[in-house]
Amino acid sequence: GGAHKEGDVAELKRQLDELNKRIDNLSKG
Repeated sequence: GGAHKEGDVAELKRQLDELNKRIDNLSKG
């Protein structure tokens, strides 16, 4: 189950990165 857990963490990090980009765009706008 370790590999699956790592995959979940990677997906969460991806989603966080996307949210951070949206926040940056909103703060700039």
